[in-house]
Amino acid sequence: MPNVFLDDNLLKNSMYTFMENVYLLGVCINPEGTLIYVNPHFYKTTGYNEKEIIGKSWYEQFLPVNKIDTVIQTMNAIVENKYSMRSETSIVKKDGTQLIVEWHNVPIVDNDKVVYIVSLGIDVTARNEVELLLKLNEKTMRERAEMYEKQNKVLEDTKKGMLNLLDDAKQLEEALQHEKKSVELKVDERTKELNEEKARLVSSINSFPSGFVVTDTEGNVVLTNNLLNEIFKVRHTQWTLSEIAGYLEGATDFTAHYRKCTELKEPVLIKDIDIGRRYIELYIAPIFLSPLSDNTIGNIILITDITEEKILERSKDEFFSIASHELRTPLTAIRGNIELIKKHYLSKVSEQSFTEMIDDIGSSSDRLIELVNEFLNMSRLEQGKIKFEKELFDLDDLIDGVVFEMQSSAKEKGLFLKYENKNEKLPRVIADSNRVKEVLLNLVSNAIVYSDKGGITVISELADSYIKVSVNDTGRGISPQNQNLLFRKFQQANPSLYARDSSKSSGLGLYISKLMVEAMGGKIYLEWSQEGAGSTFTFTLPVSRG
Repeated sequence: MPNVFLDDNLLKNSMYTFMENVYLLGVCINPEGTLIYVNPHFYKTTGYNEKEIIGKSWYEQFLPVNKIDTVIQTMNAIVENKYSMRSETSIVKKDGTQLIVEWHNVPIVDNDKVVYIVSLGIDVTARNEVELLLKLNEKTMRERAEMYEKQNKVLEDTKKGMLNLLDDAKQLEEALQHEKKSVELKVDERTKELNEEKARLVSSINSFPSGFVVTDTEGNVVLTNNLLNEIFKVRHTQWTLSEIAGYLEGATDFTAHYRKCTELKEPVLIKDIDIGRRYIELYIAPIFLSPLSDNTIGNIILITDITEEKILERSKDEFFSIASHELRTPLTAIRGNIELIKKHYLSKVSEQSFTEMIDDIGSSSDRLIELVNEFLNMSRLEQGKIKFEKELFDLDDLIDGVVFEMQSSAKEKGLFLKYENKNEKLPRVIADSNRVKEVLLNLVSNAIVYSDKGGITVISELADSYIKVSVNDTGRGISPQNQNLLFRKFQQANPSLYARDSSKSSGLGLYISKLMVEAMGGKIYLEWSQEGAGSTFTFTLPVSRG
């Protein structure tokens, strides 16, 4: 077989992508036992964050005390012999509980020396628990079988004794007939209850606001509701998965989604499926035998018509866009006329109150134009109509420029404004420099507005393949209940609705910043806040790999 040339960078990127997206626990440690990398699934499963893991000892912090020596021996053997090993041990989650993990450990060798060990782990806690339960159940079943055998013997002996005591066969027959009627009555009552329960279940399913389908493990459709026919504009009394796939052909690969749900035993959600002048949402989820079981008995399929929701969403976006455009034209005219009045006529009027009115009209029109521009930016970002000019640039220079530009605003309130770079030289980032500047200006401006003493510090540092930029202030801080309002449209983290008048904010700044940062491949979030002490807002941007 011919050799296949593999590009090193492609291979590295592929392996990194695999580690970042695989639903297995992934860790990388050096021969001394220090953690140098864990994948997202490890964070999600254990509850730790990056600061609590990277650079920490694998043996001292994440293993039960009674397992440390065994794991150290295993890792030493891998390092000494340079071969892969499989092991099983417990790890301690952040909440103190333990997982049992089956590890596949592979040494990475450079110049005949193990430089680090990569381990992929499978959570086998549930499997071990099931095996233990099966063993216990087997023992219990044997004991019950013996008990039932003894009870049957007692019943047989009792039956013989009763027959011997019954001299009159007629009385015995009457007693049996009476018992038979009683049993039949109970069966009829139970049958009626089951039919009523079935009717309630069918009624509930038919009133469900989505097309409802239940399948068994063989892929046979065992139950549907009436809305399924309405969604696809057909009349079927019996459905098959192939028929559903046929109606969705060309819009989405229903068969592939169903197979994925069945094989991975995980829900699958597909949004905004266009089936010709209508939009639907597809949700497929496995049906587990019990909450603790990994065995499934089929799948549930929900097909929801979201056409009206899409129309409403589009109408709302178009309204914002059109209204903003129509508002900006007269507002610009107002502002222009105010400037003309100030330039040519204001000196001819001696009334101070008239001058104040003109200034108030001018500042109000400026604020309205700013709000309209924010509405337009929001609408364009939500509709994906803003083009981001991705470029390589030096973030240090951009931050220096923003700090210099906002310095006068900070000094007016008696606040300091400074920039700290935790790295000697930051690598260049790849993003839209103008949009990054907008985000940083918004964060610094907010910090100045909500700070009455102390000052603002902008901090940058390298974090893996991202540059982290934080804006720390010594302002009023944000209460825990109001932190949930951040990064939402028209929301401010202020307990009073009248605070907009003093801050002159629409509540769109953080929401627009979030849309822009995420469009450039980064994240923005509130890192820390305490009432009366201040807040730290942080955003990240990907660094250039070139």
